[in-house]
Amino acid sequence: MNALDKLITLFSPEAGLKRQVARAAIQRAGARAADSLNLRAYEGAKTGRRTGGWITGATSADAEVASSAVKLRDRTRSLCRDNPYASRARDVYVANVVGTGITVKAGSAKEAFEQWTTECDADGMLDFYGLQALVMRCVFESGECLIRYRERRPEDGLLVPLQLQVLEPDYLDATKTGAVNGGGWLISGIEYNAIGQRVAYHLHNQHPGDVANRSKPLESKRIPADQVLHIFERLRPGQSRGVPRMSSILLKMRDLDDYEEAELVRKGIESCFSAIVTTEDNGVSLSEGTTDINGNRIETLGAGLIQYLKPGQDIRFGAPANGGDYGAYTKTQLRAIASGIGITYEQMTGDLSDVNYSSIRAGLVEFYKTVDMLQWHVLVPMMLAPIWKRWAETAFAVKAIRTPAPAMAKWTPPRRQWVDPLKDVNAARAEISAGITSISETIRARGEDPDKIFAEIADERKHLETLGITVDVIAVPPVSPVNTADASADTQANGKALAEIEHQREIAEIMQRHQEQNSARLEAGVSAIAAAVREQPSHVINVAAPIVNVAPADVRVDNIIPEQPAPVVNVAAPAVRVDNHAPANPAPVVNVAQPNITVENTVMPASVELTLPARKTETTIIRDKAGNIAHATQIEEDA
Repeated sequence: MNALDKLITLFSPEAGLKRQVARAAIQRAGARAADSLNLRAYEGAKTGRRTGGWITGATSADAEVASSAVKLRDRTRSLCRDNPYASRARDVYVANVVGTGITVKAGSAKEAFEQWTTECDADGMLDFYGLQALVMRCVFESGECLIRYRERRPEDGLLVPLQLQVLEPDYLDATKTGAVNGGGWLISGIEYNAIGQRVAYHLHNQHPGDVANRSKPLESKRIPADQVLHIFERLRPGQSRGVPRMSSILLKMRDLDDYEEAELVRKGIESCFSAIVTTEDNGVSLSEGTTDINGNRIETLGAGLIQYLKPGQDIRFGAPANGGDYGAYTKTQLRAIASGIGITYEQMTGDLSDVNYSSIRAGLVEFYKTVDMLQWHVLVPMMLAPIWKRWAETAFAVKAIRTPAPAMAKWTPPRRQWVDPLKDVNAARAEISAGITSISETIRARGEDPDKIFAEIADERKHLETLGITVDVIAVPPVSPVNTADASADTQANGKALAEIEHQREIAEIMQRHQEQNSARLEAGVSAIAAAVREQPSHVINVAAPIVNVAPADVRVDNIIPEQPAPVVNVAAPAVRVDNHAPANPAPVVNVAQPNITVENTVMPASVELTLPARKTETTIIRDKAGNIAHATQIEEDA
């Protein structure tokens, strides 16, 4: 009751009571409205006992990364050094994203590019494909990686005077943060212009961790952005720097390490106490022993010992506790860790005890989606494509290649190994027959260059023909479309029977070809003998014609197909592809002299008078508390 209510109640108790009743009704209505709004809110957004310690912040991506990147990077590197699961996860990550290297279809520049791949490392240690693995390993551990272009002099003896220097993100001067001249700004060593474009990187002259071992003082230098590549997985809009992939599971993996170490120590302590003797006579011992520094007797028991105890003596053998939940708990935690990293549990641990073909394939399919995303959203656009463009421009400028290479190149990722190769081959064959994909795309999916494979097949067949070697290739007929909705057990059995008949027919054709080849060889032999006989006129030699009995192939086909209507065969029109291999000819140059045209304007322009209405302008100025102009508005209208 406020002062006004008290005054009204003093002069009119009835009126005061009505005010109190009305005020209580208003409070109850407000409480019901608040409860209703709370019931309609998101469960995760409510405030209560379960969310009391849940502290969050509405910070930007750069604010989060700037305050945590160093700790996340250092802790991830520590786990990758000391934890076997973290080390295995990193190797699986790099092996699947990069493997032996992502190759490019360079066309006429192939020879020059392949030579450059062997000499592109500024440190002289790796080739181009080894640098890919090094970059992705750095991205996994540190969250990001830098590549600096190094242009070389002609006397360095390189075919293309361009090399790549891979740098860890520690080289970025994170202290460079704030505004710069011209309306730009700096964030953790990356400089932006007024419209948000990256214009420069501020890099240390040496690794900050090597300061104690070098004589040069640590300082940073401004490097233009077109000289540096920054590779990282961008998770939020506006994010300037990357975070390690293990950031979400660092604490869980460290807790698992502590748990395993504690369990190991407990087992070691329990194993030290083999037997405990209780006796009232300190002078009696079970065997020869010693005493510790505190005077406690320590004895050892030999194999096959039989000991009789006196009255008052008791012996209890140590029985280590059974840690039955150890395996289940460890496996559960490792599954969560593998999920947070983005790989399968089996890949990280090597434990294949609980998998079958279907489960492990399903896991690999999901994992390969993540690999595809990393290849085509991170590695190719952030590293490979810019390097190819820079190399092509430099190679053409120094005449290492005769024609400009295309700015956009086709990249082929490494081959993927599946659980059952036969099933995968049959599936690929069915897709090609159905027109879903092409042979070239299938070959690229296996990590190979289609042009290289086709050339090898053509050369191989020509070489075999030269040697007189015949290779029989059994062509598998395309798979006919099947309506699964109408399929039944009988139709499936008929399909198997048809396949078996087709297989027997193919075998019969192969045997027939072999019989024909043998008959031809025998006829050739008889002809040679007859010719030799004809060349001996002084002797009469009667040679009986050889009797050659060639038994026909015993082919038995059991028709187990019940009477059914004539099949409907739909044959799709073959796809015809004509490749124009004509060499590119330069466009003809046609020089046409420009005629002299003189135009004389004899028409005087008409006189035009324009009368505009009078205008007035009103200006409104809004000032802040300090008296400075905060906002100004001008309105112009007719007077």
